[in-house]
Amino acid sequence: PTLIWKVVSKKPGKQAVEVSYRTDGLRWDADYTAILDDAKSSSVDLSAWATVTNDTGVEFKDAELDLVTGVLDNVQPQPAYAGAYVPPTIKVEPSTFTVPRPVTISPGGTVQVELMPARANVGSRRVVVYETTADASASYQTYMNYDCYSYNQPASTGAHGELDLEVDAPSKGAVLPEGNVRIFKRKGDGLELLGEDALKVNAETGQARLRLGSDDTVTGERRQLECKYDDRARTLREKFEITVENKSKDAAEVILKEYMYRWVNWKMDAEDITGSKAANQTQEYRVKLGGNSKKTFTYTVLYSW
Repeated sequence: PTLIWKVVSKKPGKQAVEVSYRTDGLRWDADYTAILDDAKSSSVDLSAWATVTNDTGVEFKDAELDLVTGVLDNVQPQPAYAGAYVPPTIKVEPSTFTVPRPVTISPGGTVQVELMPARANVGSRRVVVYETTADASASYQTYMNYDCYSYNQPASTGAHGELDLEVDAPSKGAVLPEGNVRIFKRKGDGLELLGEDALKVNAETGQARLRLGSDDTVTGERRQLECKYDDRARTLREKFEITVENKSKDAAEVILKEYMYRWVNWKMDAEDITGSKAANQTQEYRVKLGGNSKKTFTYTVLYSW
């Protein structure tokens, strides 16, 4: 491709010009290594790498590289047919990771770079993550679900708990990208692989979680208290009651994941406990429970379209 530039300048003479442009064919993925002192310890050493793939057909030699998370393309998707509904673009605040040294990527090649400096004894804590229902949001991103009677699945379908290790963000305001993580445990002078899973990140708080295993000490229930659909105002207001119970004799910190699956445009209308928007259609609530105790709270979500 050839570009012909027409430049207008109020200052005569030779000048330096910086040109930037968008290109397809570049992508990157994050990979993590987490090392635990032992199976019961909350101390973790964390390192992160990014694998950059160049399918542009052009070599980038000694290039300055910034890795950016989030959605960069704000172009509206084209409808499948005339008159089809096009959902609004979901805005995601990006985080930027600057690679400290120049990088050369050959055409069709890959290069692995450090996403962040390796950190020892990262601040972390054990939490139980509980989902009262399965996530159905993928089915309702192109049209609204306004059927108030199809709100939930039985508790036996999709409800489950898992034991996670929650890791603090590397710096204030930074959000680690989700990626693959290998979890090791120190054993003598060597390492023992405990497992491999996806690193899950709360987009609002920046806290990342490593899955350590399943949990059956915490149970929960989600009950619909109210659902009002207003076709004229183009809104749906829904209220839920959440009950979470710790059946263990030990105290537990529980994170409840609630899915706002009906539509992509939503906001909290009322909350007994202030939650955080962990993902586009996910709200998380943090509850501390003593041994053999339970807690009940409510929240109201307002959908609009």
